[in-house]
Amino acid sequence: MQLNRLDLNLLIALDALLREKNVTRAGERIFLSQSAMSGALQRLRDYFGDDLLVRAGRELELTPRGAALAGPIREILLRIQAALDTEPTFDPSSAKRVFSIVMSDYCFVAFMREVVPRLQKEAPGITCRVEPLDHSSIKRLDAGQVNFCLLPAYPAPIPDATAAVSLRQTPLFSDDWVCAVWRDHPSVGDSLSMEQYLALPHAYTDFGFGTSTLEDTTLRKDGLTLRIPLTYGGFSSLPFVLPGTLMIATIQRRLARVLETSLPIRILPSPVSYPPLQETLFWHERQEFEPCHVWLRNLFIDVARHF
Repeated sequence: MQLNRLDLNLLIALDALLREKNVTRAGERIFLSQSAMSGALQRLRDYFGDDLLVRAGRELELTPRGAALAGPIREILLRIQAALDTEPTFDPSSAKRVFSIVMSDYCFVAFMREVVPRLQKEAPGITCRVEPLDHSSIKRLDAGQVNFCLLPAYPAPIPDATAAVSLRQTPLFSDDWVCAVWRDHPSVGDSLSMEQYLALPHAYTDFGFGTSTLEDTTLRKDGLTLRIPLTYGGFSSLPFVLPGTLMIATIQRRLARVLETSLPIRILPSPVSYPPLQETLFWHERQEFEPCHVWLRNLFIDVARHF
């Protein structure tokens, strides 16, 4: 197919070149030899009247025209792919699809344990590739590299998560916060005072650069400082290190209920008034009406409704 003298197959090569900024890697991405990719680059340069990629030392950089094309070309290809994936009828019992889903380890332990039995029963051919939350998750969702992100809507752990105009969202479930300590903690009884909370050491969740937790936001707002000898990039593993220590971990109530049955820990109300956690499902508008995507989205919503 050609449009205004451009072979539309070249758009796939252009997308690979603009993303990789390297002829060899771009060829490997779309299974073309280096010579074939070099030929495609020359044809694209002739069509656009621009170099698109120029050498800067040992690397290639996008020209202003190349940078301006990168986003629109990627979006065009993703919408074409979404259209091709759309089936006139959808039968979950026979569907074969892989979905990439970003979520915290808390959601994986507390929520996916409810989702997976439904999937196995109703759509055994669907695979969920769950990936950890990080600072690039929303960008990857916008770029079509993942299908769903499950994260708090406010305060969003990733900047611009709720502001991206191309994303759609729906609330799934809420949770509140509790404190976990070793069952035989020598100085904590059936309650936890603010003085104890601030004085005792904390096992603390830190997702890394560019992300924050509701706990971070609340502590900063209230001007509180904790003693934190241990951090980990998630919630669900923190209670495992509490036995035999003086540490406290602040975790979600649903997660605590799952873990307290198998660990020597006690769950106590938090003396800090943390706002409830509202977990929200995000997806891109290009998949708004894709039947398989809609089905899985509705499954998440239904499980959350009875969660």
